[in-house]
Amino acid sequence: QHETFHSKPPLTFWVMGLSLKAFGMLGDGGFSGEVIAQNGWVELAIRLPFALFGVGGVAFLWWFLRRLVSRRVAWLAAMFTATVPYYFFISRQAITDIPMCAMLMGQVALFAMAMWGEDAERPLRAWRGLTWFHAFLAGFGVLVLGQLVYFTFDLRGTRMALFPKTFLSGPSTMIPFYLGALGVAVWCWKKTRTVGQVRMYFFYLLAGVAVLAKGPVAPGLTGLAILAYLVVTGEWRLLKKAELVRVCLIAIAVALPWHVAMYCKDGNPWLTEYVGVHIVNRAFTGAHGDRGTFDYFLGQLGTGMWPWIAFVPVALAGFVRFFRPHTDAERVRLLVAIWAVLGFFFFSAISTKFHHYVLPAVPALCTLVAFWWDDVLAGRAKRVGLALVLIVGLLLVTSIDLVHAQENLVRLFIYRYDRTIPQQAPWSLNFEGVLLGFAALFVLGACLLAWARVRAYIMWGMGAVAVAFALYASHVIVPKASPHFGQRQLFDLYYQNRSIHGVDLAYDGLGELYADFAGGQDFRVQALIPHTLSVGA
Repeated sequence: QHETFHSKPPLTFWVMGLSLKAFGMLGDGGFSGEVIAQNGWVELAIRLPFALFGVGGVAFLWWFLRRLVSRRVAWLAAMFTATVPYYFFISRQAITDIPMCAMLMGQVALFAMAMWGEDAERPLRAWRGLTWFHAFLAGFGVLVLGQLVYFTFDLRGTRMALFPKTFLSGPSTMIPFYLGALGVAVWCWKKTRTVGQVRMYFFYLLAGVAVLAKGPVAPGLTGLAILAYLVVTGEWRLLKKAELVRVCLIAIAVALPWHVAMYCKDGNPWLTEYVGVHIVNRAFTGAHGDRGTFDYFLGQLGTGMWPWIAFVPVALAGFVRFFRPHTDAERVRLLVAIWAVLGFFFFSAISTKFHHYVLPAVPALCTLVAFWWDDVLAGRAKRVGLALVLIVGLLLVTSIDLVHAQENLVRLFIYRYDRTIPQQAPWSLNFEGVLLGFAALFVLGACLLAWARVRAYIMWGMGAVAVAFALYASHVIVPKASPHFGQRQLFDLYYQNRSIHGVDLAYDGLGELYADFAGGQDFRVQALIPHTLSVGA
């Protein structure tokens, strides 16, 4: 309250605000206690956009794998991704990570489809005079013009220093963006011919949105993965399809106006905190959170990707043989493997560590597991028996950790790790029995995979158990643990116990009363939480 928030870009706040307006809540800040009094509807409104981002990321994954690889790999990758605790937990939280991750998944999908899709070179087809290019123009217009119109009015009274004693008014800083957006739209209109071109337009549109979600992380990781793929394979000819100049301007038109507007409003203090502290320092020196090296996220993945983490080592083992891909499926597999490996080491190299930071690598790791399962079912996998011995061993180790350290599930998506699930009555919580049951089913399933005739049934059976685990963790573990990790109950207790005291105003005559109220006098009343109010446990 009464403080600026300079550590993150605005997308999360924009989508929360739009959702709250759609639900008709918190208008003009809301009445005192509305967040608590709405019995969960406010939480639904705030979290719904993030859940939709999570669904969108899985849909992108399914779409391009279905088109470029196979239906089975697409469904397996979607199932594995959606049922790992990292993904289904963080998709329910109103934090920046799932929009950023979903945009990354969308970028990879669009790049792959623009490069290798069988229809990428096909001329655009119209439906009632409309093509996918018109859909791009609509999205581009909403994202860019919506910002520009708002900033034009919001920046009145501000200015930007161009040179010493030379200033440009805040609204004037938006004029180049109006002209640039119009120029990009016209240029695209004149040059667009194929489906692949439009996919690259959407690719950079998502890159701009990703910057507004959590800075340059997602576009940077996507760019590194694509560059590494080109280096490994030597397929530099793909750059001709990338529309680099035109599409880079699309991303700039989406992402840059907010940055300029913030500099006009808050100047160097914003630039220092946003760029200096929360981008540069987080990456190289550490700011907030934990520290650690590459082994930091190994422990988190054991919980965050359970149970499919047990399949990751064998899924990674064979990807080197795809360094010279010959088919689109092999190209996709290599690109996803590079995304997974680079993603893990990218976040391991960053000095600041939180348990959920490695999330952008998780969909890629899940997709590699899907490729391995597909190889097994198709009879292409080698040394399956040896692989299953390793898988069962890893599944046992990670399951023991999960059962005996249940708080690690909740710690996947929070920022303070010094709280544990209470063990003392009357607040004790214990999910060991149910978690042990899920672990036993997964271990049994992994063992039965050695029986070739029933592998397909076992695979989908384990998938059904994974869905049940996701539902149990989301709808039982987290609600019961939330009073000990969250703050909702704390505020609920305050509103139940607070007392509202009136304000006495005494006047010696009508003149004083008239002077106060006719003159628009404001009365500021300060409310304090009494020291005697305690939460107990």
